[in-house]
Amino acid sequence: MNKGLKIFLIATGVALAMGAWYNVMSANRDKHQPKPTSSTESTGYKFKWRAWDGEHEMPNADIVVRSDHASGNPYYGYGNITGVAFNHSSEDYSYVQLTFGLYNENKQKFGTCLANMNSLRSGQTWAFDATCTDWQSNTSYMLEDVSFF
Repeated sequence: MNKGLKIFLIATGVALAMGAWYNVMSANRDKHQPKPTSSTESTGYKFKWRAWDGEHEMPNADIVVRSDHASGNPYYGYGNITGVAFNHSSEDYSYVQLTFGLYNENKQKFGTCLANMNSLRSGQTWAFDATCTDWQSNTSYMLEDVSFF
């Protein structure tokens, strides 16, 4: 392995470890939880996708997303959002993508995080890890879109 690749891998590991430490030490963890949202498209009574807070009844939707953790390191600009997505439809999807918007303390959007997966079958649960490359201090996030086909 060449020296540049070793340095990159070590720096990435340090950034992720510092991000985890920052999140544990942060007194504002609750603000990282997304507000319940849904797609604007609906098919009769059933939404295409919904965010779920984990406390109330699970929404009637094809794809239900629950984000349970966010952490990042503003010094290096890396972060991640983790959670689970459930395929509650009767269809198998060949591709699913989650898009999260990143917001600063003034509620101004400054970036996005993405997670994607090939092949999410009917009834299957996906433990996702959305990668963020624009993480800042006091970052909050919201699920903005779920694309699938």
